[in-house]
Amino acid sequence: MLRQLTAFLLLTAVACSALASGHGKEESDQPPVSNISYYELAPEIVTNCASPGNRICYVRLKVQIMVDNPADVEIIQYNASVLRDIVITTVYSKDINTIASPHGQEDIIAECKSRMDAFFQEREGRRLIREVLFTNFIFQ
Repeated sequence: MLRQLTAFLLLTAVACSALASGHGKEESDQPPVSNISYYELAPEIVTNCASPGNRICYVRLKVQIMVDNPADVEIIQYNASVLRDIVITTVYSKDINTIASPHGQEDIIAECKSRMDAFFQEREGRRLIREVLFTNFIFQ
């Protein structure tokens, strides 16, 4: 009887120890919750761009700003006019041949992100933006 009681207490102690260390926990089938948030620069941007000769060229685009922290959306929203200006001046500085090139859109996005990162580094002391996305990019 004493041997059975000792064995029972030993098994109970091992089971409690295993549960406390995380063994025996059910694994969650749910994917981890993402904190990524988006802010759309609205309304969409329409601007002209440089072109050879006297031809007038236009670019129309929608811009989404992706951030890792949902609290940063408020900072993005507060500075939306500056971010719009960064996009407009970047697109305006490119000629139609650069915009129409195979990597033109990616190059413009990279330059916009770099300039936005520099702005927030100076203003907030850190980079806020994970990605800049052009969800609509039309030029003529």
